[in-house]
Formats: sequence, structure tokens, C-alpha cells
Amino acid sequence: MLFMISATNLHKSYGQTHVLKGIDFTVQEGEVVAIIGPSGSGKTTLLRSLNSLDIPDKGELTVGEATIQFERYHKKKIFLKLRQQSSMVFQHYHLFQNKRALEKILQRD
Repeated sequence: MLFMISATNLHKSYGQTHVLKGIDFTVQEGEVVAIIGPSGSGKTTLLRSLNSLDIPDKGELTVGEATIQFERYHKKKIFLKLRQQSSMVFQHYHLFQNKRALEKILQRD
């Protein structure tokens, strides 16, 4: 079965702080998913990782037809494939406080 989004063993650390600790999930086409949790639990880091705005240290992510194994790839060209398969809208401005609305949805590398 094909999934729209699939994450396997995603890990992300900032210095000594391990934020994503082996995250696994799948989202099928048409499925609605809510990511909830207390402040500091990694919700924003997970969302940013799904679109390669933050690069996980380890794990595999599939969005549409694009799959990335993060311990292998660290080139921007690889992440472009993933970004072309997804789009995101955030309810609050906190993700990119230094950018205007148009800049938040258009990113050029």
C-alpha cells in the first residue's frame, strides 16, 4: 500500500537535546491527522522535518513519490524532490517570525 506520508525511525537532536526519538508513522491519502502535545515535545520540529526545513539526523521519510534516507543524503537537490511533493500552511507565525506571509510560503534555494 502506498502512503502519502511515511516516517520511519526519525531522529533529530540540537546539541545534547534529543527532540525526535525514533518517530514512526504513516498517513494515507485523505486521512486527517493532528499532532498534539505539550510545548517543547517536538511538534514543530517534526513538521519542519516533513518538508526538510529541519534535516533529521537519522531515519527515512517518504512524501508522495519522494523518499529520503537521512543518514545517507545531505544535498539540497535531494530535498527539492521532497518539497515538490508537499505543501504546508501553519496557523501561527512563530515558525518564521522574520518573514512576511509570502516569504513563508515561497522558499528559493
